[in-house]
Amino acid sequence: MEELDGPASEARVDLFEYHLHDRPNSGGAPNLPLQQLVAYPATGDEGDDAYTYGFRLWAAAYILEAQLQLESFLENHAAHWRATYARNLLGRTLLESGQPRKAAGHFLENYRADQNAARAPDSLLYFARSMIELGEYGRACLALSRFKSEFSDRIRERLADLHRTITRDASCP
Repeated sequence: MEELDGPASEARVDLFEYHLHDRPNSGGAPNLPLQQLVAYPATGDEGDDAYTYGFRLWAAAYILEAQLQLESFLENHAAHWRATYARNLLGRTLLESGQPRKAAGHFLENYRADQNAARAPDSLLYFARSMIELGEYGRACLALSRFKSEFSDRIRERLADLHRTITRDASCP
């Protein structure tokens, strides 16, 4: 893993050169490049391919690699229609890796960037989840209230279970 100038947390990895045996606790896994384990798409839309690869890494539980891929996508394709998906998924990877404060920043940024974007409601819910993990229940309840007022149609759709779980965990009045 190559490190650039700065702290290790800012290190970048060339995902195409990253090998499974380089992962911590790999347990002697075979020496396979990551791209042989998780296929990089080739649709002709460079931005969509970059996001989709980040999603595939996340879905395959390569959380650190997904974070790096999504950060790279956002640096190189900030205006792409998938940016809302990438900001939201980047927040989720951070939340899953125990960084709720950093995740909250990405969720809030995504919500504020375009409240009509496809993943704005998701980001508002996951912002509430981040606040719960930080013990900031008042802010979680505020986000849930805003979600209910702005996205009530989504409560009955695909986000209903997530909304119900987060609302229960926040113990909002």
